[in-house]
This record gives sequence, structure tokens and C-alpha cells, in this order.
Amino acid sequence: MSFKGLMRLDKFKKLFPIHFSGASSEDPHDFLDRFHEVLRNMGIVESNGIDFAVFRMIGSARRGWQDYEQGRPAGSPPLTWEQFSQLFFEKFIPFTLREEYCKQFECLQQGSMTPTQYETRFVDLARHALVLFPTERERVRRFIDGLTFGIRLHIAKDIGDDISFQKAIEIAKRIEMIRSQGREILSEKRPRHFGAFSGASSGGKGSLGRGHPPRPIHLVLQASHSASCSRGSYGYHLEQLAYSTPSAPISAPSLQSYHNDYSGRQGQFQFQQPQ
Repeated sequence: MSFKGLMRLDKFKKLFPIHFSGASSEDPHDFLDRFHEVLRNMGIVESNGIDFAVFRMIGSARRGWQDYEQGRPAGSPPLTWEQFSQLFFEKFIPFTLREEYCKQFECLQQGSMTPTQYETRFVDLARHALVLFPTERERVRRFIDGLTFGIRLHIAKDIGDDISFQKAIEIAKRIEMIRSQGREILSEKRPRHFGAFSGASSGGKGSLGRGHPPRPIHLVLQASHSASCSRGSYGYHLEQLAYSTPSAPISAPSLQSYHNDYSGRQGQFQFQQPQ
């Protein structure tokens, strides 16, 4: 390597100090994507990319590459970055795992994910399915097909399919933001309390019993217990029993000597003294 090349390598090591050993805990795609980004920023993808990648390999990864180089026929042309990337993935991502990623990508749907979460998952799986969707237009179409129906409908109606991937992501996020704001506005306008009870406005009394003394608790409990055994046309009488004002005070001792008896002919509850 020339002196200029060594200077580039030294600069590259400072910008990208990460090594790759080929361990199962490492992500080959993440490593090579970040590696390629630094190479592209330095403008040395094709001139020094493969050599620098080999310098970042350690352990079994480095030995595997050395075995590959030794097995190449003499006089073989230098590899391009695309060829090197393909060999790298075939070596460190098993075929069965790549097949599983492809299946997950084909079935991927936004579902309950936010557009940002869906985008992250889509990009992560799309790296393994370049053979299935080799062009950006096909990847954009697959991304849109996986969105929820409401967002997909807006994109198809307003923009169509002929848009970039980044544009589709921005539209999906904007639509979701507008829908989220709409849900918040509706939630704020929705009444917070339901029912007729209001302790503050009625001085601690329910609105149905406003202006009347409360029903003795023993009588209410007895009526409630009997009401659970009768349905239909007797509901009106039960309501009258629970909320009407008694014609005369009933003392607690007298309640203990009475019991409730249902009369089908009268269609109401009658309190009769046992014989």
C-alpha cells in the first residue's frame, strides 16, 4: 500500500474503529452499512473499500477471507464493492436465515405499529429481500401495500404509486400525525361524565331524587334483591320502588318483622305481614 493509502487507512481507523469477527451476536448488515457510509463520505468505496474492510476483520472472519483469497485462481480481476458485499453476506448470514427474513418481509404489515416503527422494520427486512424487490419503485410499492388502509388510501388518492421511498414515508407520517391530532380533539370534546348523578350541583343528592329524602337503605336493598329475580314489564314498578318517597317513615325494627312478597296479579311489590 502506498504512503497515501496508509494515510487514508489511518484516517479511516479513526472514523470507523469497529472490528468484525463474525460472531453470532454481531449484525453483518449493520457493520457493512456503516462501513460503506464512511467509505462513501471519504470517496474511496472502489479504490480502497475492500482492503480497508479486510483490515477491520478479526478472528474467524479474517481467516475466512484469507481462505477465500487463496482459493481464487491466479490472475483473477479485483472484486468490485458489490461483489465483495454479496460474498460477505453469503458467508456471515446463513441461507436459511436469509430465507426467513424474506418471508417476514413479504408478509410485513403495519398493523398496530406507528409509521416510524413500520419504516424501521421494513428497512431492516428489505436488506435481505433485494432479489425479490430489486428496484426502488418495487420497494416503494411494497411499503405502501403494508400500510394501514386509511393511510394507503390517502397516498393512492393524492399521490399515486410513482413516488420515492422517502416521500412515501413522509406522507405516511404526516397523515398519522393529522389523524392523531383529530383523535385528541375529539377526546377533549367528548363529555367526561355520564349518568345523572352529580354530587356537587345537587348538594350531595342524585338528580333523580332531587328534593326528596333518601330511601331507607333496608328497603332499597330488599327491592334490589327482588328486582334481580324479575325482568321485563316489571321494570317500571322497580324504578318507582327505588326512587319514590315513602308515604310514612318506616322504622328499622318494623322492617325486620316484614318481608317482601311478589304478587303477579298486582304487578308490583307488596309488603305483607306474615300470618
